[in-house]
Amino acid sequence: MNAILGERIRSLRLYQNMTQEDLAKSIECTRQKVARMEKGEVEITYKELRSISDALDVPVDMITSVLEKSTSTVSLFRTQKGTPAEQQVEIVRNLLDQFLAQGELYRRTHKETEP
Repeated sequence: MNAILGERIRSLRLYQNMTQEDLAKSIECTRQKVARMEKGEVEITYKELRSISDALDVPVDMITSVLEKSTSTVSLFRTQKGTPAEQQVEIVRNLLDQFLAQGELYRRTHKETEP
Protein backbone atom coordinates (compact mmCIF):
# COMPACT_ATOMS: atom_id res chain seq x y z
CA MET A 1 0.00 0.00 0.00
CA ASN A 2 2.87 2.37 0.75
CA ALA A 3 4.28 1.77 -2.72
CA ILE A 4 0.98 2.81 -4.33
CA LEU A 5 0.78 5.93 -2.18
CA GLY A 6 4.44 6.70 -2.89
CA GLU A 7 3.91 6.35 -6.63
CA ARG A 8 0.99 8.78 -6.44
CA ILE A 9 3.14 11.30 -4.55
CA ARG A 10 5.93 10.88 -7.11
CA SER A 11 3.52 11.36 -10.00
CA LEU A 12 2.02 14.51 -8.50
CA ARG A 13 5.49 15.86 -7.64
CA LEU A 14 6.71 15.35 -11.20
CA TYR A 15 3.56 16.96 -12.57
CA GLN A 16 4.35 20.04 -10.48
CA ASN A 17 7.93 19.99 -11.90
CA MET A 18 9.33 19.57 -8.40
CA THR A 19 12.45 17.68 -7.52
CA GLN A 20 12.68 15.43 -4.50
CA GLU A 21 14.88 18.12 -2.96
CA ASP A 22 12.17 20.78 -3.52
CA LEU A 23 9.54 18.60 -1.88
CA ALA A 24 11.88 17.73 0.98
CA LYS A 25 12.48 21.43 1.71
CA SER A 26 8.74 22.12 1.61
CA ILE A 27 7.91 19.37 4.09
CA GLU A 28 11.07 19.87 6.16
CA CYS A 29 12.72 16.50 5.75
CA THR A 30 15.61 15.03 3.78
CA ARG A 31 15.61 14.19 0.09
CA GLN A 32 16.42 10.61 1.07
CA LYS A 33 13.24 10.37 3.12
CA VAL A 34 11.18 11.63 0.17
CA ALA A 35 12.86 8.99 -2.02
CA ARG A 36 12.01 6.27 0.52
CA MET A 37 8.41 7.52 0.74
CA GLU A 38 8.05 7.37 -3.04
CA LYS A 39 9.45 3.84 -3.11
CA GLY A 40 7.08 2.75 -0.35
CA GLU A 41 9.92 1.89 2.02
CA VAL A 42 8.67 3.97 4.96
CA GLU A 43 5.32 4.64 6.57
CA ILE A 44 3.86 8.06 5.82
CA THR A 45 2.19 9.73 8.78
CA TYR A 46 -0.95 11.80 8.40
CA LYS A 47 1.02 14.89 9.36
CA GLU A 48 3.51 14.18 6.57
CA LEU A 49 0.67 13.52 4.16
CA ARG A 50 -0.88 16.90 5.01
CA SER A 51 2.47 18.61 4.49
CA ILE A 52 2.92 16.86 1.16
CA SER A 53 -0.57 17.82 0.01
CA ASP A 54 0.10 21.45 0.96
CA ALA A 55 3.45 21.43 -0.84
CA LEU A 56 1.89 19.92 -3.97
CA ASP A 57 -1.17 22.17 -3.67
CA VAL A 58 -3.62 19.27 -3.86
CA PRO A 59 -6.15 17.93 -1.35
CA VAL A 60 -5.10 14.90 0.71
CA ASP A 61 -7.86 12.81 -0.85
CA MET A 62 -6.30 13.31 -4.28
CA ILE A 63 -3.23 11.52 -2.96
CA THR A 64 -5.06 8.83 -1.00
CA SER A 65 -7.92 8.16 -3.43
CA VAL A 66 -5.85 5.43 -5.10
CA LEU A 67 -6.00 3.47 -1.82
CA GLU A 68 -9.79 3.63 -1.70
CA LYS A 69 -10.35 2.19 -5.17
CA SER A 70 -11.98 -1.21 -5.45
CA THR A 71 -9.80 -4.15 -6.45
CA SER A 72 -12.67 -6.12 -7.99
CA THR A 73 -11.12 -5.90 -11.48
CA VAL A 74 -8.66 -8.67 -10.67
CA SER A 75 -11.45 -11.12 -9.87
CA LEU A 76 -12.63 -10.96 -13.48
CA PHE A 77 -9.55 -12.86 -14.62
CA ARG A 78 -9.59 -15.98 -12.40
CA THR A 79 -5.91 -15.66 -11.60
CA GLN A 80 -3.69 -16.57 -8.71
CA LYS A 81 -2.00 -13.79 -6.78
CA GLY A 82 1.24 -12.70 -8.43
CA THR A 83 0.46 -14.12 -11.87
CA PRO A 84 1.24 -12.09 -15.00
CA ALA A 85 -2.44 -11.26 -15.62
CA GLU A 86 -2.82 -9.81 -12.13
CA GLN A 87 0.41 -7.85 -12.53
CA GLN A 88 -0.83 -6.40 -15.83
CA VAL A 89 -4.13 -5.37 -14.24
CA GLU A 90 -2.20 -3.64 -11.45
CA ILE A 91 -0.03 -1.79 -13.97
CA VAL A 92 -3.07 -0.60 -15.90
CA ARG A 93 -4.84 0.44 -12.68
CA ASN A 94 -1.81 2.48 -11.59
CA LEU A 95 -1.57 4.14 -15.01
CA LEU A 96 -5.25 5.06 -14.92
CA ASP A 97 -4.93 6.48 -11.41
CA GLN A 98 -1.98 8.61 -12.50
CA PHE A 99 -3.85 9.75 -15.61
CA LEU A 100 -6.89 10.78 -13.56
CA ALA A 101 -4.76 12.63 -11.00
CA GLN A 102 -2.91 14.52 -13.70
CA GLY A 103 -6.18 15.35 -15.44
CA GLU A 104 -7.54 16.77 -12.21
CA LEU A 105 -4.42 18.87 -11.69
CA TYR A 106 -4.64 20.11 -15.28
CA ARG A 107 -8.27 21.14 -14.81
CA ARG A 108 -7.44 22.94 -11.56
CA THR A 109 -4.48 24.85 -12.98
CA HIS A 110 -6.34 25.85 -16.13
CA LYS A 111 -9.46 26.84 -14.22
CA GLU A 112 -7.35 29.31 -12.21
CA THR A 113 -5.72 30.82 -15.33
CA GLU A 114 -8.91 31.24 -17.38
CA PRO A 115 -10.13 34.85 -17.68
